[in-house]
Amino acid sequence: MRPPKVGDGIEIVVAIQGGPARTFPNGVRTLVVQGLGVAKSRNTVIDAAAGKYLLFCDDDVDVNLPGVLSGVRHLQASGHAMVLGRGVDATGRLRKSYPSRVSRLTRFNSAKAATYEMLIDVAQVRSAGIRFDERFGAGAELHLADEYIFITDLLAAGLTGEAIPEVFGMHRGISSGERWGTDHDAHVRAVALNRVFGRAAPIARLLFALKQAPRLGNWRRVLSFMTDNGQPSPLPPVDNPSRKDQR
Repeated sequence: MRPPKVGDGIEIVVAIQGGPARTFPNGVRTLVVQGLGVAKSRNTVIDAAAGKYLLFCDDDVDVNLPGVLSGVRHLQASGHAMVLGRGVDATGRLRKSYPSRVSRLTRFNSAKAATYEMLIDVAQVRSAGIRFDERFGAGAELHLADEYIFITDLLAAGLTGEAIPEVFGMHRGISSGERWGTDHDAHVRAVALNRVFGRAAPIARLLFALKQAPRLGNWRRVLSFMTDNGQPSPLPPVDNPSRKDQR
């Protein structure tokens, strides 16, 4: 990870789960996170962040500070709780198709969001009790869709967000959202849609399957996805009463 320099109102917080001890530059705040899963780390940082705005990141991303600061200015001007930026690869090419102009976030256009594209207004997110669903994301059995579920929970709570044409970071590696090759990948996507759309999930799964059939794979997997009513396992009791989002 190539973070921006500490100072000028910028705080860098690194969440650590297991592994050998590492040395970080002076001024970097480290948080030890119990358990496994990227969602746990992100929730820990939401609770601990001292700044007004928070950019989520991964350890294989180079942050583009000018783009992020443009995102901060957009939040300040608009009053939204979140903006989604863009990501590029090592050659500078956009990693996927992005809106060409500022676009309002909805349940229907935010499923491809990546962690390092997400910039939030911390106070609004905390006040609404929004946190990542720790049953989803890398390190959890349901290893996809944690970002999407966070965004849709935010929207369901009455908060708003937009996608903006600003690059927030460069990511060299393969994103977890690019995994399509197994029955379990398809199952996790079905469970995520069930979590987001509730009673309307069968329609959402049907439309998703029609659009993504080649990526889902064979027709057996497509049909299984369309009929998959799976739900995430029940959540354990929540210690923090303000964290009311995970359902």
